[in-house]
Amino acid sequence: MDIPAEIGKFVRVNRLDERCEKVLRELENATARKVMGLAGGAHSFELSGDIRDPTAVVMARVRKAREGGGRPARRRASRSRSRR
Repeated sequence: MDIPAEIGKFVRVNRLDERCEKVLRELENATARKVMGLAGGAHSFELSGDIRDPTAVVMARVRKAREGGGRPARRRASRSRSRR
């Protein structure tokens, strides 16, 4: 897959600004694919719905992808027993 070409298409289709395009081009390929919805998951390539600021939507995707997916890992509650 030609990631630079896909980024260019993603930027055009979603009418993203230059700052957002620069950020996308600086991402690792796997992260860029995830943000653009090309790696499966919840995101779609073309943003849909009534979106006022598509750049903000994509930048939020980038932030979540950098943080490891956006959902915090669930931790098991540890039970400590004190013996007396």
